[in-house]
Formats: sequence, C-alpha cells, structure tokens
Amino acid sequence: METLARKLEAPLICNNCGGEYQTTKKRKETKYCSTECYAEAKSLPLKTPIAVVREMYLERNLTTREIALKLGTTWRHISKALKADGVELVPNRRAKKRSSSTTYRKVVEMSQKRKLETAEIVHHLDCDPTNNKPQNLVVVSRQRHGELHKQLETISADLFKKGIITYSLQAGYQLTKDYQ
Repeated sequence: METLARKLEAPLICNNCGGEYQTTKKRKETKYCSTECYAEAKSLPLKTPIAVVREMYLERNLTTREIALKLGTTWRHISKALKADGVELVPNRRAKKRSSSTTYRKVVEMSQKRKLETAEIVHHLDCDPTNNKPQNLVVVSRQRHGELHKQLETISADLFKKGIITYSLQAGYQLTKDYQ
C-alpha cells in the first residue's frame, strides 16, 4: 500500500542536477536525487550575494548552519564568506540567540535613549522575535503585554471563523487564497 501511494506522488526535482526522482524516505525533506548530487552541491562555492548572507547573519540573527540550510550549502562556506567580508563571527551563536531578550531591550534603550526598567516589557508588534527593528518594538507593562496577546488570539479566532485563515495539519494556520 505504501509503495503504491509513493508511486502516485508527484516526483521531486533535484536541487543540483534538476532531474526528477522519488524519495524512499518517509520525510520529503530530501533535496537531492543521490548522495553524489548532494556532495557536488555542497562542494560548490557560494552563489548567493554576500550582502544577502550578511543580512541573514547580522539582521535576522540566523546561525551559519541555518543560513547554509536555506541556501543549500555548508556552514563552512557561509563562515568563510562572512569572514572574507570582514564580519566577526560569534562563537556559539545558538546560545546567544536563546538569550536574545537583551538584544531587543538594547535596541529600545538606544532608540529611546534611556535604560528600561525591569518591569517594562518589550513587545514585537509583528510577533516575530527576530525582527528587532525599532519601529517593530513597543515598551509596555506586563499586564498590557498580556492584554495585547489576548487581543491577538481574539483577532485570529475571528479571522478563522470568517474563513480568512484556515488550518491544516501539514501547514498550520494560513491565509486563504482570497487574502494573500
């Protein structure tokens, strides 16, 4: 039964050679038709402009491994390109990312030219904790922060009831095609 279902699935396209292939893995995260194509693709030099890589590393605070996954290369290629461009790499970036609350607090303190009090909470307006641009950050009390998140839940529930957003097991919540 499983092999019949797999035969009915659309073929995947190899990111390296462009050929069609079927995966034997249960996950569909494979991007290459063979280990040879995978090795060849990973050994190729970085094709993405360094400005894009630099923005991903410095602005979006992605790790070199996360960038490599998105661009289909290795973290070593990313590290080498960033170092060549004069970017100082942060060792153990993942640990630093987990404690990013200090990052957005510093951004707000610099933009407001004052030290934030311990009771003040920084809220991301677009709910993206990696978007630390000053126009996306607002300082509120802990109580107000809770109220804002309750408002967001109410709004998203209304959007779901009105059919503006839908839910599926594979994709989670998404805007319907009429509102994209």
